[in-house]
Amino acid sequence: MHPTNLLSVLVLILVPLLGACGADPVDGGEPEADAPAAGGVDAAAGADSGAPGERSIAFDLDPSTITISGGQVPVFQLVNIQLGGGLILTGGNHYHVYLDTTDGRYLIYSAAVPSSPDIEVDADTPAGTHSIIVEVQDGDHEPIGVSANRPLEVLVE
Repeated sequence: MHPTNLLSVLVLILVPLLGACGADPVDGGEPEADAPAAGGVDAAAGADSGAPGERSIAFDLDPSTITISGGQVPVFQLVNIQLGGGLILTGGNHYHVYLDTTDGRYLIYSAAVPSSPDIEVDADTPAGTHSIIVEVQDGDHEPIGVSANRPLEVLVE
């Protein structure tokens, strides 16, 4: 094959592949879970208004109450994830899941809908009502102004 044609074929193959690097949260490209989050949404201010035409995300928790017993932490999931206002989780868009504030580390990140992968809080999470915050971020891991939160009841035995 002529070198110019070979170069053209390589460019056609490699450009889409390189553009996808880091776009699939399941396969990596994301900072470690201990990395601090960008932004700073707290539980009290984390929910979007959901007005018509506005991009939004909504979800439920399953279960919405967990019991930490003997250091064992049960998992929960985001379920019934709904996207509104034309929001799509492609092209690098994904969501980060936080406990109580986006100033700390995130629990997981994903682009999975209608349910998330399993989520687990730290074994030393205190008993009480906590807020699970979901914040949508772009391919550069910057918040795009779309978030929502739901209460998670944590019991400790």
